[in-house]
Amino acid sequence: MEPAATLDVAARSARFAEQETTRHSAVYTAWALGLSSDPETCALISTRPPRERQPNLVFAAARFVDPALVPTDQTEPRPDEYGRFRDSLHAHWAEVVAVMANHHTQTNEAARAAVLLPAVDKVVQNCGKPVALIEFGASAGLVLNPEQFRIHYVNRAGQPLATLSHDRVPTPVGEVTVRCLGSTACPQGFPQIGWRLGVDINPLQPFNPDDVHWLRTLIWPGQVDRLARLDAALEAFRRNPVRVLPRDITRPGVLDEVLRLVPRDVEPVIVHSAVLAYLEEDERAAFADRMLAAVAEHRCHWISNEGQQVVPQIADAFTTEFREGLRKGAFVIALDGVPQYQGDGHAGWIL
Repeated sequence: MEPAATLDVAARSARFAEQETTRHSAVYTAWALGLSSDPETCALISTRPPRERQPNLVFAAARFVDPALVPTDQTEPRPDEYGRFRDSLHAHWAEVVAVMANHHTQTNEAARAAVLLPAVDKVVQNCGKPVALIEFGASAGLVLNPEQFRIHYVNRAGQPLATLSHDRVPTPVGEVTVRCLGSTACPQGFPQIGWRLGVDINPLQPFNPDDVHWLRTLIWPGQVDRLARLDAALEAFRRNPVRVLPRDITRPGVLDEVLRLVPRDVEPVIVHSAVLAYLEEDERAAFADRMLAAVAEHRCHWISNEGQQVVPQIADAFTTEFREGLRKGAFVIALDGVPQYQGDGHAGWIL
């Protein structure tokens, strides 16, 4: 995943198609490839600030404005797929601009909790007490209710390794399956979470129809399983609402403010997934420095789930073996700044 401040729209779109959409949405692949070779439309998008030039945001904004542009369950591109997108974008450009200016790519993939849990479980096993699960860049806070789902960890062949089902949730809202492709230890039960909190610069409200519409639009065309999981996560939030503080995590004082809120009988664990790429490079480095300092002072643990080069301090900590084993486009899950394993950005597998 690349920074949101990437300037060249054509190059960013080509990389988006190559590294992010190929295995996940044939429609978005067609749109991204078409955009990468369309100078006129790239020039139009280039009139917007760097944050608004990300293909993911442009595509979602176009669909938000024109819901009939592509069916949510469409898995294959039509012969004129890019032309349809282009025509709609140009026809509704002023409306698309208004959406991009006031929205962010706050995809709230609840399955990412299952990718984080092996690292969370490691913290619980080491500290011997419940954790305070605190998510930075929490969007609507839908990742913070993992116990509301039944989570299956399976091997490469699909054979079960562990199934997590909380005894206090007799009817889970949905199922999540993660393939374990290597030796990463999967938890045998839910790590005990004694307190939870989300933090986001612009929290979305699960009870607000417009925010729910935006969350649904952020799911890529053809990903009906993710759409069903989003609806399940919204139901989980209704069962167990989680507070999400409106704060900018680039501000140095936010970490201290959050840690002061944590009850004394739980171990603070800061987590984030696909968040730091949307910060400027100096902001990412400064954030990581603050987290590493807090870890060194034993004030909290830090679990990051980000693109391979997004956090410079973590990328510098790759061993030769870890670096050589990285899959193209895989995210890296690190604990306290130390790389632990890699995973699919949409939470389909860990390795």
